Amino acid sequence: MPAFGEQFKRFFPGLIPIEDALWRGWLFGHEGDYDRFAYNVHVGQGVNVPARPLSDDPELDARLRAGYRQWTQKKIDVVGYQGPAYTIFEVEERPGTRALGQLLTYRDLLNALEPPTAPTTLALVALRLGQDMRQTFERQGVTIYLVEPRPPLPPG
Repeated sequence: MPAFGEQFKRFFPGLIPIEDALWRGWLFGHEGDYDRFAYNVHVGQGVNVPARPLSDDPELDARLRAGYRQWTQKKIDVVGYQGPAYTIFEVEERPGTRALGQLLTYRDLLNALEPPTAPTTLALVALRLGQDMRQTFERQGVTIYLVEPRPPLPPG
C-alpha cells in the first residue's frame, strides 16, 4: 500500500531543516512509489564501552553503554521500502564525496541486517550537484533526484 500523506508529517527524525525541506520536495512527487519509510536508521556496531564501572548504579551503567553504542552507530537519513526491496536515501543540500561514501557504507551495513536477497537501490536527494559529482554518483549506480525545497505546512 503506497505511503500517501508522508509529506505532511510534522518532522523527519535526523534531518536538519534544509534536508527536511528537500525531502518534502521529493515526497511531493514520489511518496506513492513506496510502501513505507524509516528515518534515522541506525546501522553498524557503534562503539562498545569496555565493561568497567561508569557509575555506582549498574542499571545506569548499562543504559549509558547502550546509549553510547547507539549514538556512535551510523545513521541512514531515510530507507524507503517497496515490498522486499528497499532504497537508501541520502538527503543533502550540496552533496560531495562524503555523501557518496555514506551511501556505499550504508548499503554494506544495512545489507548485513536485511535479507541478502532484497534488492537495494541507492538514491540521492539534493538541491544541486556539480557535474563531476553527478558523474561519479551515476557510475556508482546512485539514482539522483534534484528537487526544490518545500517548507512544512504550518500547524493547525
